[in-house]
Amino acid sequence: MPCQASLSRPFSLAILDSCFLAQEGRLLFLTTNHVERLDPALIRPGRVDVRVPFHLCSSAQLEAYVRHFYGTEAAAAAARSLGAAVPNRTLSVAQLQGALMRAPDSPDEGAKAVLSLLDNARIDAAHHVIDASEEERPLHATADAARGP
Repeated sequence: MPCQASLSRPFSLAILDSCFLAQEGRLLFLTTNHVERLDPALIRPGRVDVRVPFHLCSSAQLEAYVRHFYGTEAAAAAARSLGAAVPNRTLSVAQLQGALMRAPDSPDEGAKAVLSLLDNARIDAAHHVIDASEEERPLHATADAARGP
């Protein structure tokens, strides 16, 4: 039998409101990819005071990141080239950094890695079909299904 532990809604809210977390000088970070799925009581003002969304890079942000990553004059040309070639709001900073890390000493090779990442993403998107029944399946249900009856 799989272990299924969960916190009740009242218990979770009590933890957030407890003296332990409410003391001065303490920060609590909550992260999610789906804020719309969260209980509004969890993220009401007073519990969550600041929201910082992380969007995909604009062309200007991409160029600035590439210049900063390499810190050389040679990076400026590669940054401009990428800014023009990469569609606006296509990559996250994490994806951009991952591609640049393949060539940490060469802005031109880093630019090629970014473009390669985009080409691979386009190929994956064209060939990848998500089964809607798989998309929202809880992890424990997947494990149970793998074991069989």
